[in-house]
Amino acid sequence: MVKEMLIIHYLKNILLILLISIPPWTALVSNMKKKKSKKQKRFLVIAFAIYMVITIFTDNIFPTLISIIYLLYVYKNRNKSEEAYYLRPLAKKDFTFKHSNRAITITVAKERLFIIIKSLIFKVLVTAISFWFLVLLPILGFKVEEQEVVGKFLNASFGESIYLMVLMVITAPILEEFIFRHLFYRILKKRMWKVMSAILTSLLFTLLHYNIAGVVMFFSVGIYNCYLYEKHGYRAAVINHMIFNFTSLIALLYMKTFA
Repeated sequence: MVKEMLIIHYLKNILLILLISIPPWTALVSNMKKKKSKKQKRFLVIAFAIYMVITIFTDNIFPTLISIIYLLYVYKNRNKSEEAYYLRPLAKKDFTFKHSNRAITITVAKERLFIIIKSLIFKVLVTAISFWFLVLLPILGFKVEEQEVVGKFLNASFGESIYLMVLMVITAPILEEFIFRHLFYRILKKRMWKVMSAILTSLLFTLLHYNIAGVVMFFSVGIYNCYLYEKHGYRAAVINHMIFNFTSLIALLYMKTFA
């Protein structure tokens, strides 16, 4: 039984690494010059091997960097494309006031502020629903276990805690929204109904986290971020994901400090 669990653990980690590393690399390489020389192909193979090895030892840092490079390339070079549309900046609004015969203009990130407020409300609602789901799980015979990253964070040293905080609040939202919303959801919705695409990508997003206790939270985040991506673009989905993880991090910091 222990051996089987160990095999499942290793398989899960392998699938996780492949899922977070291959899509960003594939997206970046596919946007390079279509016809590549043999020398360029050999270089890409070697670079990919190095990239995979580094990813194994640095979690999601390098896939996130590859994703950012790709996003910047698309945004700067294809401003009129459908893909670049979803990378658009969030809307701002200027408010002008007169003071001592001088006009003072203040720029407010109206759309960003609106998304932050909605994200906080969303977190409260999902947390409440998830609480009752956690109460129900033991009654149905399921064993409730904390997410692996939670255990790591609670037992981590100061330096390790800072590193995990960066992964949770910055790199994970950027990378996961790039993979699941900007790549998977955007591509799938061209081949099926948007709702079906949102459900499928959200299910895959939930499976990625491999934790039955967090099913409600992860699936809800997936669905809501598809909505935000469709209505406001990639940046809105990242903001919601960051706020969701940051508010969870505050709870973890409290547990780590006082519990």
